[in-house]
Amino acid sequence: IDNSLVCKVDENIQNDLNKYIEKPIIEEKNKLKSEMNLWIDLKYYLESGKFTKINQDKFEKKYGMSKLNKTLSFLKNNDTTTINRHINKKIFYYKNRVEFLWLIFFNVKEIELKKA
Repeated sequence: IDNSLVCKVDENIQNDLNKYIEKPIIEEKNKLKSEMNLWIDLKYYLESGKFTKINQDKFEKKYGMSKLNKTLSFLKNNDTTTINRHINKKIFYYKNRVEFLWLIFFNVKEIELKKA
């Protein structure tokens, strides 16, 4: 078998792995991490006092007006205990999802290294 053909096939396989497996995992991890950070930021703002106008402006710049409006509605319509419980559940959920995706990513990388 021609060595250049084998190299080309290996390159095509690696490109497919990057495109169909690694890239979607990284994109999903980044999306989940952003969601987790939203809840961490909100928790920080609430623990440091009120969700002030200055904090709301920072939140809007980072997450957008839609997320800010949903957050304000959530805060307005729930009591402190419910808010804190919900925030902690969200942080826990997103943290676990990010960790799970990293495990998948590193397992894919480990398989690639074993094949090399």
